[in-house]
Amino acid sequence: MACGLSQAQVVKNFPITGTSDSPKIQTFDRNMVNFMKRWNLPGAALVVMKNGKVTTARGYGWADMQSRTEVMPNDLFRIASTSKTFTAVTVLKLIQEGKLNLNDKVFDILNDLKPLNGRSINPQIYQITVQNLLQMSSGWFNPGAGHFDPMFGPWPQNFLAVLSPELPASCETTTRYMMSQPLRHKPGTTYVYSNMDYCILGLVINKVTGTPYGYKGYENYVKSQILAPIGIHDMVIGSTQQKYRLPNEVTYYRPPGGITPQELANSFYLPYSNMEILRKNFGNGGWLASAYDLATFIQALKHFQILNSRYLGIMQTKPAFVPKNKMTYYTMGGIISNLPGETDWIQTGSFTGTNAFILSRPDDTTIAVIFNSRPNAYAFLSRTRPELKRLLMNSGL
Repeated sequence: MACGLSQAQVVKNFPITGTSDSPKIQTFDRNMVNFMKRWNLPGAALVVMKNGKVTTARGYGWADMQSRTEVMPNDLFRIASTSKTFTAVTVLKLIQEGKLNLNDKVFDILNDLKPLNGRSINPQIYQITVQNLLQMSSGWFNPGAGHFDPMFGPWPQNFLAVLSPELPASCETTTRYMMSQPLRHKPGTTYVYSNMDYCILGLVINKVTGTPYGYKGYENYVKSQILAPIGIHDMVIGSTQQKYRLPNEVTYYRPPGGITPQELANSFYLPYSNMEILRKNFGNGGWLASAYDLATFIQALKHFQILNSRYLGIMQTKPAFVPKNKMTYYTMGGIISNLPGETDWIQTGSFTGTNAFILSRPDDTTIAVIFNSRPNAYAFLSRTRPELKRLLMNSGL
């Protein structure tokens, strides 16, 4: 039985934990369970906050299928690229405090990094600013054909020749590789989704705060300066080694029959490995958090408890290079959707074994949901995520 809930609240033997004051919660529970069963998602946590107050806190399904441990609303999950929002806010807080500027040149800040293997530095990279990285417009990458992700692959042959023994490489090593690579666009002119850009922002946070390059100094700074002041104390950079799973952390699962050839060929794409890909991607995808943490963080942002109104406005401003008629676009650490009848601020994250989604509405409602699996990448992007967004938008919560 699920945490004292009545049998009527367990939908077809699918456990549900937690509380809600919404009159529509039973309908939503049914829809949520049906969604999870359709996509083979073992467990999820969901928290809804309005005006700074929790109105719904739910756990669905299994934190661990073998032990039949139910998900609790405050369980920890990997949040993948939702981590980028925390990195963006930390950078903007440093700017707000006068320790950094949006137009600072990134490689003037990281002036102690040198290209790998004595390669020549590409002088074009000195055009890249902090703002370019925040808006994912560094200029290294092409949209569509020919685009590769230096942090996750698939890697071109010249990259493999340099880094194959270390793949996936650390953020610092990958940045040193990219310092010699040509730009495809003038920085600040073209958006291309980029883990690399936020990886480098993690190093910028290291340098500006006087901590060594890597996840530990970044983690300690964000925890002490951003999270603790708003009452978040359990977030950490995660590990991909199962032996380091935390007591209140869920188990992660790959989808049945949904693994891709690339994932099968590279153990670091699986939910557990010795590769520590989360720690190597600390600034762009490394955090563990609960749904409570995600909702609390976004609500604190909206209530100016971290950034003031000026810098929250900058964070959500439409980039100058985005066409005027484009109503959905990436800003800094999130997506703004201004479609007819739909004005939302969205943060998303996915990796093998996890899927996080935050929907923030204009009525000061934030919905955060995290799963401990995801369908294969193609189905996730093309079908599952849009379906999840519709489910949350029409939830009535």
